[in-house]
Amino acid sequence: MAETIGVEGRGKFNEQTGAFRDMLPNHLFQLLGMVAMEPPNSFDAESVRDRKAEVFDAIRPLSAKDVVLGQYEAGPGYREEPGVAKDSRTETYAAARVYVENWRWAGVPFYLRTGKRLSERRTEISVQLKAVPFLLLRDTPVDALTPNVFTLRIDPAHGTSSAST
Repeated sequence: MAETIGVEGRGKFNEQTGAFRDMLPNHLFQLLGMVAMEPPNSFDAESVRDRKAEVFDAIRPLSAKDVVLGQYEAGPGYREEPGVAKDSRTETYAAARVYVENWRWAGVPFYLRTGKRLSERRTEISVQLKAVPFLLLRDTPVDALTPNVFTLRIDPAHGTSSAST
């Protein structure tokens, strides 16, 4: 979830929360829940909520090696924004590697990233598909193909794409 704007007059709010607390547990975890949840029995709000809650319950606690934080400095820098302390260490960029410890997602990293004043505005979910365990066309160029990536664009222009990387 990348934004091209800075804190836009919300420096005091951002100083209290930072990008990690503001965006990850609220917005990005909701997207993670929708991607990683098991199919609900119905699409009523309670069934979907319960399935997402199962994902959240299965998230491994984060360690320092799973998190990267940063602060923008360009045009004007974060510390030059109204309401921001001149020596602020509050992050405007946060990235986390998250593991959902259940049978479907064991060992699969989910990378959640958000930030202000980045080069482009974009919110998307990309899923890199694993190779199938048995290839009918092994020992051919097909078995050396790179994994497919399915991307769901949410903002600024919604849509889907798939490509090999």
